[in-house]
Amino acid sequence: MEHYRRLGIADRVRALGLPREHPTDVAYFTRYSGFELARLPMPSSLEKSSQVACAPQTDQVPEPLHRANQMYVERFLVQHARTRPRISLRHGCRIEEVLPDADGVTLRDNRGRTLRARYAVGCDGGRSVVRRAAAIAYAGQASLDQDILGGRAVAAHLRLPTLRQKLLDGREAWSYWAVNKEVVINLIALDGADEYCLLTSSVDPDAFDPGRLARVVRAAAGTDLPVQVLGRRPWTPGVALVAESFGAGRVFLAGDAAHLFTPPAASA
Repeated sequence: MEHYRRLGIADRVRALGLPREHPTDVAYFTRYSGFELARLPMPSSLEKSSQVACAPQTDQVPEPLHRANQMYVERFLVQHARTRPRISLRHGCRIEEVLPDADGVTLRDNRGRTLRARYAVGCDGGRSVVRRAAAIAYAGQASLDQDILGGRAVAAHLRLPTLRQKLLDGREAWSYWAVNKEVVINLIALDGADEYCLLTSSVDPDAFDPGRLARVVRAAAGTDLPVQVLGRRPWTPGVALVAESFGAGRVFLAGDAAHLFTPPAASA
């Protein structure tokens, strides 16, 4: 958010994602139709903005955390990039080889074209071609061994048109955990209406079945409800890897764009 502030677009990014008054609490339920076990209260975007407005000029948090899924943020960033005269967008172009030398960097794309540049800066995710070209290794934790959200899991983009109005009205949160003997899932509110990100290890990511996923959501809800799967992919919880450096010669890493879906993740 501080980077967006420097670019003059922080307010437009804050208009994305959850409504400004929507709570960003983390809530835990037996089932969404059942008991609420616990809640970690967190301020809404509106409350955070009000706190910043009343803070002294020496306050060090001018841009507090904002909950906006990556798919919303990236859609806006693409639109904004189109308005910038010094940015060229090349859709369908994928850099497959990065060859740095003393004077610059040669890049080859999936269409057989060769590009020459003084520097290469990559924000191409956890499997970064740019990072590998610079021989920059990762350090940290590569997986998490635990019963809940350990090992390989599924991340899915869902539309649940009746969940909020039937079961969660008056109990809104940003993150909704359901923990019971049948399933454990976490639903993350994306738009404050009917779109959610689901994270669960109760579904086999290597033998994905949309019907099985719908049954898991209904088991977490404790009642029948319509479930529309908009997207999904395998996911490994607990990965906490950091590049050992962010530059080597004329190659730099600017950030990470590992997606739950295409494009999505929260902007922090």
